[in-house]
Amino acid sequence: MIRASPAYDRFLATSRTHPKETTLNMLATLMLTLLLSPMTAPATAPATAPATATRLFMLPNLAYDTDDGLGFGARVEVNRLEGDLKPYKEAYVVQAYASTRGYQHHRLRYDRLGLGPLRLTVHLAWRQWQNDGFYGMGNAAAIDPSPSHDKRYRYALYQPFAHTTLRFKLRGPWRGFTALALRYSELELYQGSLLAEARPFGIGGGFTGELHGGLLYDSRAPEIDSRRGLLLELSGRYAPPAAGHFGGVFASARGFTTPLKRLTLAGRVMAEWLFGRVPFYELVHWGGAIPVAGFGGAETLRGISFGRWRGPGKAILNLEGRLRVLSGALLSNPADLQIAPFLDAGLVFDTGDVGEHDGWLGPLHPGAGLGARLIYNHSFVIRADFAYGEERYTDDDGAIRSQGAFGMYIVFDQAF
Repeated sequence: MIRASPAYDRFLATSRTHPKETTLNMLATLMLTLLLSPMTAPATAPATAPATATRLFMLPNLAYDTDDGLGFGARVEVNRLEGDLKPYKEAYVVQAYASTRGYQHHRLRYDRLGLGPLRLTVHLAWRQWQNDGFYGMGNAAAIDPSPSHDKRYRYALYQPFAHTTLRFKLRGPWRGFTALALRYSELELYQGSLLAEARPFGIGGGFTGELHGGLLYDSRAPEIDSRRGLLLELSGRYAPPAAGHFGGVFASARGFTTPLKRLTLAGRVMAEWLFGRVPFYELVHWGGAIPVAGFGGAETLRGISFGRWRGPGKAILNLEGRLRVLSGALLSNPADLQIAPFLDAGLVFDTGDVGEHDGWLGPLHPGAGLGARLIYNHSFVIRADFAYGEERYTDDDGAIRSQGAFGMYIVFDQAF
């Protein structure tokens, strides 16, 4: 029997930073954990030494979203436990993942605690998008509803990278962090594509290094599937001259409250402004202690394509109502089924090329939908979101019209 043990929570804690590649396959995960649990008995040690153990997890990865299609992969994780260190003393993760639309994410991750007040995380990865989207710059960018070929708004991006983060405790719920991110970008332009015609800054790719740092206030309870509390962040990043030379300021606020026993109201607002010479492919990614990917897609503006609008400034608002409609036990641990209606809105700004009637900020891009979430043991969340957004098209006479767009996302963890 799988128990409500810290071991499973330790496994889950290291999976959350990459929700797209982790897992529809909860039952397979649970069964593999069950089969491997006899391997995790504490090692023999003197009575005065901290209790130690090693745990091994192997599981398949299965995920889907509208932008990248259906994806498959595998994951191996080793956790070394010692004493009261939570969620573990150190962890190693190796993952291979690829989707049907040319997205790949292969990675190696190392996480180390017990260094006094410090926590060190090192992440090495290879990412590639063979079907990434470029639809033009600015908040008012509209697209041709019937392009001359299916690669008109597509390009390929290959991006190996390394990311090292050092987190440290301050006082009470306050935390600080610093990070170094290194990556090399190589692009493939398709003949006749908008990107090949527009040629925005960054078209040549190259090396980028970034320094990150900031301050956090975290009073959420619990951390996953939060019911109350706040997560506030103010941080910045700077990239010295290389493939670009830019900086950025990032701010976000997440809040949770439970006015009724089975209903949690959740909200997030975040904004970032980048200044300097920013490669176009960096404009849709967010800074922060836990970087968020995309303006559009499963993590930000559901119902809108990943990277649909690009600009130096961007802002997102997300509101959700998480209603627990069923509660019970799964493999002797608590499990909840949530229904979650949601509203999203976002815009990019300070692009210098917004539409004639959009002003400096331009219109909000809305998204709305309904989600279902399975929460296992208060920690493991499988999320299925079905969303409606609005796309902007150009008519034959040049006029702009809006048309409904739909998105479907089956991923790991809550949206925020």
